[in-house]
This record gives sequence, structure tokens and C-alpha cells, in this order.
Amino acid sequence: MFRFERRAASTRGRHAAAVQFAAEVSSYLNKRHSLNMKVGVELFGTGTIHWYYDLESLDKSVQLNATLLQDRELL
Repeated sequence: MFRFERRAASTRGRHAAAVQFAAEVSSYLNKRHSLNMKVGVELFGTGTIHWYYDLESLDKSVQLNATLLQDRELL
């Protein structure tokens, strides 16, 4: 099993909007690509947001990446 994690730091005045955006992005990706992505927020220190999900194999990661790149080209 493999875990993908991505982090982003938000500025102090924009943290609430960044958390809302993170939740919307993960909701969209979960619906569109059948992921079980979760969002976490660090409570102390910097305003860091974490996205993470588990994959069974690296092949699924490559396949998801190709699909996301195709979706990007449609925009």
C-alpha cells in the first residue's frame, strides 16, 4: 500500500478560505475519480493543509496521474 500526501501553507488572513477550497477540491476528486482523499489541517503553528489518500499500487498512481492530465487538457 502507498500513501500520497500533498501539503500547502496558507497565509493567516486567508486560512478559512484555503480550508474551504481544500475541502471542495478533495470532494471533487473523490466523486470524479473514486478516491478516498482526506483533508487535514494543522491546528498549531503554520496554517498547513494536508491532502492524502492511499493507493494499492504504483500502477494505479500512474493511471490516476494520466487521467488527471487528460482532465486538465479539457479545461
